[in-house]
Amino acid sequence: MDRNPVSLSALAFSGGSLTSITGPIEILTIAARLASAPEPEINIVTQDNQDAVGLGGVRLKPNKLIGEIKQTDIILVGSIGVPYYDFDFCTQETLDWLQMMEEKNIPIVSVCTGSFVLAKANLLNNRKATTHWLFTNLFKDMFPQVQLHSEIKVTSDNNIFCTSGTYEYNDVMMHIIEQIYGQNTREACSQLIFGDIKGAPTYSGKFCTIPPAFRHINPQTTGLDAFYHPIRHIIGQRFGR
Repeated sequence: MDRNPVSLSALAFSGGSLTSITGPIEILTIAARLASAPEPEINIVTQDNQDAVGLGGVRLKPNKLIGEIKQTDIILVGSIGVPYYDFDFCTQETLDWLQMMEEKNIPIVSVCTGSFVLAKANLLNNRKATTHWLFTNLFKDMFPQVQLHSEIKVTSDNNIFCTSGTYEYNDVMMHIIEQIYGQNTREACSQLIFGDIKGAPTYSGKFCTIPPAFRHINPQTTGLDAFYHPIRHIIGQRFGR
């Protein structure tokens, strides 16, 4: 029996990780192929219909106007990067569009700080949600009516899914794939994308050696500290923290 293609509409923002958009799209597309189903219909929208510019200058081009999408099977809200108190960049048209989709009971997936957008649209009031742990206090200050659980990687409440980090979209997409295409396709997709083969070693060999010139210049700042130090500086300057 012929199937209708699954439609996913993704709202992309400049400044964040565009993997939060492209990753779920790729997973859904691979799952459809494994299930011998029609290719998903992918709609990418931005608030101003301009390219979303992500980390490293990567660009994502919209193919629809946000107001053109009245019906879809899945809504994906990408990471917004570092959120701020003012939140003026979130237009009323965007908030109204998300509210309309929620009223139609369309599954909505927010990735990482995309949950700030859902909260701004009042879609998370008195619901469980998560976001990136670094912005826990900011989220609680801005949206005290939300039941925030930033210690949880994925939350699900009334067809709204939130992930704490960018790459937790994997868990949500695997769930959605199973609901649409079945458990066999989910398992095949997981094996193909993530290499989930039982009994296989996770790693063998040596890691590459990074030339000294590219190593962090401050030996006392490593790992997460090295990555998040600039972000903490921005937040501290803006909010006096």
